[in-house]
Amino acid sequence: MFALHKNFENEIMPVAHPLDLAVRTSTMGEAAAPDVPAAVGWMILGVYALIMSSFLLLFARDMEAGLMVAVSGVYFTVYLGVPAVFFRTEARSGNIDLKRFLRDGLQTWTGHVGGFEAIVQILMIPVALTVAITAIGIISIALS
Repeated sequence: MFALHKNFENEIMPVAHPLDLAVRTSTMGEAAAPDVPAAVGWMILGVYALIMSSFLLLFARDMEAGLMVAVSGVYFTVYLGVPAVFFRTEARSGNIDLKRFLRDGLQTWTGHVGGFEAIVQILMIPVALTVAITAIGIISIALS
């Protein structure tokens, strides 16, 4: 498979430890998430697990709704499973610890973002979805 990075024609690499960046840098592009800790990924997983729990507890009241929740569970698994597989095969992302991330933040195209602000931006939409789904579920139970 070809990648759009420097020296992409040199796909055969010497045998090296996956984290030996000095050897791999010449043939590989930039890591997908080099400065985001794995703990942030677990936070995302937790929020989406809350979404699935809300679906299961608040909407799966009959067979058809239960089937839709099951289909959503399959989508949930694929949605979070594919990036997890990519990050595992890359073995270069998430090597930073959460304390360092919160202290140093990260650099984006538009400038520096603090660690806490980055986590808020990453989790804002999934948390808002969780709150909205829970509210809609509670309202639907109250009205039925």
